[in-house]
Amino acid sequence: MKIQINRVWINRGLLYDGVLKTAQFSLKAIRHGDTPTKFLNLSNSVVTSFLTHIFNRFITEGIYPSDLKEAQIVPLHKSGDSTICGNYTSISLLPQFNKIFEKLLHYKIYCYLKDFGLLSEHQYGFRSNSSTALAVEDIYSKLSANHD
Repeated sequence: MKIQINRVWINRGLLYDGVLKTAQFSLKAIRHGDTPTKFLNLSNSVVTSFLTHIFNRFITEGIYPSDLKEAQIVPLHKSGDSTICGNYTSISLLPQFNKIFEKLLHYKIYCYLKDFGLLSEHQYGFRSNSSTALAVEDIYSKLSANHD
């Protein structure tokens, strides 16, 4: 089945208010060399206008800078002997602006899929008010109904 994408909906872009709400900089971990969170919070109204314009250009032109895709990988000690590599896990630190753009784009795509009925009612993962427990419950109820 081929899905026709509503270009008008896509080209509406991101709204200033959405960027402003998402750009509440409370990120716990930032990359070395990233803009300090405190500075971004103090200049939020100025930065938000700029980000809205830039993010909308990313969407309309379909181009995303590769610098914003680069992650800094940091080893994080879990527990036990710190000389054993198996006692570490890694985390990826992405640029702050990338995190904001990802949240906004996720919301925009999710709304599009929801507005046009493209999400199955049986899609449980990565949805608010849904969980794998609900998926198991759904399967169990169907199996129980068919067993009787």
